Amino acid sequence: MATRLEPSSRGELRRTPVAHLLVYALERQLTGSFEFVVTKGEAAALRVVGGHVTKARTSEPVAPLGRVLLELGYVTRSTLDLSRITLTEEGGLHGQILRDAGAITELQLDEALRVQLSDKLGYVFTLSPRTSFAFYSGVDLLEEYGEVRSFDILPVLWRGICLSPPWEQVDATLGRIAHLAITAKPTATFERFCFEADVAGTASVLMAGTTDVGRFTRESQLSIPTARLLLYCLLITKQLAHVDPAVSSSGSAPAPAAPAPEKEEDEPPTLVGRVVVSTLAERTAPPSVESPPNPRGPEPLSLSKIALGGPKATPFLSSAAVRLPQQETKPTVTAPRDSEKSVALKRPEPRGTDHEQRRAEVLEYAKRIDRLDYFDMLGVAHDAAPEAVEMAFLALAKVWHPDRLPSQLMDLVDSCTHIVARLNEAYRTLHDPLVRSKYMLLVREGGATPEAQEYVSRVVQAAQTFQKAEFFAKREEYAKAEELCRKAQEADPTQADYLALLAWLEAMKAENQSRGKTTECISMLDRAVAVSDRCERARYYRGMLYKRLGNMPLALADFRKAVEINPRAADTQSELRLLLRRHGENPQQLSAPAQEAPKRFSGLFRLLKKD
Repeated sequence: MATRLEPSSRGELRRTPVAHLLVYALERQLTGSFEFVVTKGEAAALRVVGGHVTKARTSEPVAPLGRVLLELGYVTRSTLDLSRITLTEEGGLHGQILRDAGAITELQLDEALRVQLSDKLGYVFTLSPRTSFAFYSGVDLLEEYGEVRSFDILPVLWRGICLSPPWEQVDATLGRIAHLAITAKPTATFERFCFEADVAGTASVLMAGTTDVGRFTRESQLSIPTARLLLYCLLITKQLAHVDPAVSSSGSAPAPAAPAPEKEEDEPPTLVGRVVVSTLAERTAPPSVESPPNPRGPEPLSLSKIALGGPKATPFLSSAAVRLPQQETKPTVTAPRDSEKSVALKRPEPRGTDHEQRRAEVLEYAKRIDRLDYFDMLGVAHDAAPEAVEMAFLALAKVWHPDRLPSQLMDLVDSCTHIVARLNEAYRTLHDPLVRSKYMLLVREGGATPEAQEYVSRVVQAAQTFQKAEFFAKREEYAKAEELCRKAQEADPTQADYLALLAWLEAMKAENQSRGKTTECISMLDRAVAVSDRCERARYYRGMLYKRLGNMPLALADFRKAVEINPRAADTQSELRLLLRRHGENPQQLSAPAQEAPKRFSGLFRLLKKD
């Protein structure tokens, strides 16, 4: 009988929201597993290592990897369907199957897994407050589930708070500091949250000086609920300090309050679910299981011992992700979008105010941006620090975001969206040191522009489609083979093999056996030979069609050339021997064919050999 694991601590989300659990785990650098159970059977589990979430599993089918890859544009539907067949027959991990087959790169798999993990964590944030949780210290409940990815929790923390705002804790937390002046700590790292551009601009006010909860929520460009959630998020992650308002109002520079003294503990607390840490007084030890919950609600937690770093999630430029219901009875005070506020980043002015000039700029840059590498897109040097990348990204986002278009240019929304999408890619790549180091390999090889990467992706995808066409052709499923071969040829017309197989599939149709139709198929093979004079497949197929027409000299010439290209091709050797005997020539001069003829080179193999 298996021994039942006993959790190190347990609780309910109505007392300790998911945000507080994750922040506490990060602060304490916990390693273990969280398990969440809802009475109706809904469940989830998280694996944390050193406080960072590395895996997530949900009872509901949230963000399947295949769907994520499809939405990111990394795979096609046909590739996904084929990989699912392999997954069903052979088992394993879906991402590894696609990566090993060459359908996606390691970089694309890493990005997709991070998006998937982010979405699953978003689901955990939406669990019912009645959900019970348990923490198992040092235990990996997801040992055989998925791949491990390093993951910075702060961007997801902000997203999760917006998805399911814990208003009771928000009101309690902000109520305790309502009479105090607040400012950003010198050690604050706002860029780790990957805030939307408008949120980042509002948060930068806290970097410039002191304010208070009321003034901040009234004067920010955000809605009042969103501004309150922003303060709450920054408070529980210890990004803000409070100062005495009397000192703040004097002529002297404001001095942030000293951080609360940390109590050294060798072991994690016994009750993660009810731990309460005060921002206004010294942190105390967590209460026992029998202790009543703190009537003031959960308090912010300290991150003073955490080593910052890790990959960043995708920054979202649109504030649509944080549109929240109004929780205030007073009307929302929102500053005009184009007003200049006293923030760290001023909105760069467009290069022209004339609408036609602006239209030309947008269209020209949308067309040109795919030919730029990520450094040129952001206008930063190859050795630019992550902070410089962040600043450049935010500045350009304000210039090119669709929300900045005047009403007369709303037909350019798609162009601006394309520009912003490329800027997002550049930011994600250059701000993450690990991803950036891999990208530098592309820069050195001259394939770092989106245009070049898309070309390579299209060529590789075409080669994979052609492999499928070969597979169905061998099974004599010619209709499916022709469909796939035609797609491959249209995607990459530079491959002679694709055109050659397409011509042969056309020639094998019952309605194409006439002399005229056969001649048309030979013309297609002529074009394939023009693309590559050493295309064995085109030579062999053309020889067969010349043989159909009775033109033995031309058939013999093509078979000879095909054998010269590949002396081990058994089918071609056999046809050539037959024709030589008919013409009275000695077929013994040919080398003996291999006992087992190898497969003809696929388009992908040719591509890799050429590289």
